[in-house]
Amino acid sequence: MYDLNLTKGEEIMLICDDALIKDKLYSAIITNRKLYILDYPSKLYNSEEDLRASGRLNLVKKKEVIFSSYIKDIKAISKDKITFKDDSSLLITCPEVLNKLKKITKEI
Repeated sequence: MYDLNLTKGEEIMLICDDALIKDKLYSAIITNRKLYILDYPSKLYNSEEDLRASGRLNLVKKKEVIFSSYIKDIKAISKDKITFKDDSSLLITCPEVLNKLKKITKEI
């Protein structure tokens, strides 16, 4: 499950749960407007996780957005790197995500 609030008119185009960033797997979601990176919330200082682990609450774990960027803010995409217009970059290993972003950025 994902804790993701889409804006009006925003549609999911791709979900990849195998996006490797810094030796850890994350979920990447591409919509017609944005790129989202999601992960499970930290167990540290997470009262819902404490209640779930203690058996007092039966919650479904949801991944939360830890990074998002508008697709129009992407400057370049290489084989394992997304560079943004502000010269920041994201090293990501997920061919599905990179190929979809290349296709979308060509259309914009």
